[in-house]
Amino acid sequence: QTCALPISPQGTVTLESGFRHVLSAARGGLGIITSARLRVSPKPAGEDRCAYLFRDFAAGIAVLRQAVRAGVALGSVSLADDGATTFERAMQRRSWDIARRLFEAWLALRDFDGGAARLTVRFRGSPEQRRLARKDFEALANKAGVLRLGRTKPPHPYPRDQFLDQGLGIDHLESRVTWSALPLQYADRKSTRLN
Repeated sequence: QTCALPISPQGTVTLESGFRHVLSAARGGLGIITSARLRVSPKPAGEDRCAYLFRDFAAGIAVLRQAVRAGVALGSVSLADDGATTFERAMQRRSWDIARRLFEAWLALRDFDGGAARLTVRFRGSPEQRRLARKDFEALANKAGVLRLGRTKPPHPYPRDQFLDQGLGIDHLESRVTWSALPLQYADRKSTRLN
């Protein structure tokens, strides 16, 4: 079956069998945009990306909510639950890396092993704005017993093709939800994923 997909006001592209491989390899990256809203802001003077480890996902949510209520200037944030945090740490682990093994043992001693959740926060602005935002955020996070992992680089993409060769698929779920609905939606999504 052949379909026509508009690509511009001047013309269309036909999805013949030769184009289907593009759609199947897109991994959800292609879609139909029915509406869009843009928010434009000036490019920040700089950016610091810092990582933190919480004992559990709920503690990370609580600190983020407090930071938003307190007006702490946060850029984008990414809070990984215990499963994603464990997987990410396993991906970095090497059998011969003694420093990594000592760090893992130290985390276990401090009770940051099984249910730990990793938070990455981007602080944007001038050096002084970033320093103040980080200071304000860390003051709140310290009350929850956070472990500061320091500055971090953007995460590497998962080696998708190697995983698929081994019969392993990875899902990445992002959602927008109100603070009050977040714990319930997280529990619902997690139970759905486990079933």
